[in-house]
Amino acid sequence: MWKFFIQKKMSNDLVGSLSYTYSSSKRKDADHLSEYNFEYNQPHNLIFNAGYKISEDWQIGIKFQYATGRPYTPVADIFEKDGKYYMKEGEKNSVRYPDFHKLDIRIDRFFRFDEWTLQVFLDLWNVYNRKNIATYFWNDVE
Repeated sequence: MWKFFIQKKMSNDLVGSLSYTYSSSKRKDADHLSEYNFEYNQPHNLIFNAGYKISEDWQIGIKFQYATGRPYTPVADIFEKDGKYYMKEGEKNSVRYPDFHKLDIRIDRFFRFDEWTLQVFLDLWNVYNRKNIATYFWNDVE
């Protein structure tokens, strides 16, 4: 695994960071079995954060994330036996879900009092409504 990270500290009311991680995670259940992708193997992960201080009381921030789709075991065949349907699995974790990405926006408002500060925020997740796939489900319908 290796990771790259760069950050811009707050200056001129702007802050930001960019990180990229590459990793590979394989499993082997026994010496005589072949190696396969671990279920959480996501080789590429990119995150970009940026924030802007609009005024003493207002801030806005964005976060973009991209990650490689996780591996899963595909269905190789569906067959019927004695009136019931069965699923034959393919090679373990040999294909991947679609890549994942999203954009989040956050708006913060600060209310300052003599001895304390109240911070209220609104988080908008996945603002472009990307349909990221977490898993597939198969079932037999009679």
